[in-house]
Amino acid sequence: TFERARVMVFCLPAWVAFPGEMSDEDWTKRENMMKGFSAVLTNYRLLRKDRKNLGQELSQTRIVVALTQADDERCALTTLRGCWIDAYVNRSESHLKRLAKMSGPTSYLATARGVSDYVRSEFEHAPDQAIRMLPDSLEIEDEKPWFIPVTAMNGKTLRTLTDRSVGIDPPVSAHVELPLLLALCDHSNVLM
Repeated sequence: TFERARVMVFCLPAWVAFPGEMSDEDWTKRENMMKGFSAVLTNYRLLRKDRKNLGQELSQTRIVVALTQADDERCALTTLRGCWIDAYVNRSESHLKRLAKMSGPTSYLATARGVSDYVRSEFEHAPDQAIRMLPDSLEIEDEKPWFIPVTAMNGKTLRTLTDRSVGIDPPVSAHVELPLLLALCDHSNVLM
């Protein structure tokens, strides 16, 4: 099923792709996550190659890299976090109302494409060569991948929850919609 999917969503923590200040333990975790991500990507490319070698037709595939944990303080993309994650969380009600309108998904996808282009430019400036090469390694049959920072929950809310405080508001989800929107747009899809 993986090689036939029309939308592939790969997940990689934003702080792994764009590390900021981290402990030695974080750097070890990052290295292991990069190895795992590389293995998944290699496996996916091999599946497609094997299918192609058997003469089977492959559909055009849209690749999305969901840069998870985008509000994590270990991530060096502070400007993006402020403009994309924090701005969304701070006005989540108005964003959800706009998304619920007829033009909402189209507008949201257009904004997400702009964010993706910004993230792609950040890859070019990464000091780590493996990270700089990531956009090219994810390009499948000339289809440029989308890079979308996402977080399932506002980090401040999560910290408050773990402090066992009483009377707190429920967590605010932030930018988990895009991978779901893209996946729902196609009838055959995979989230990895």
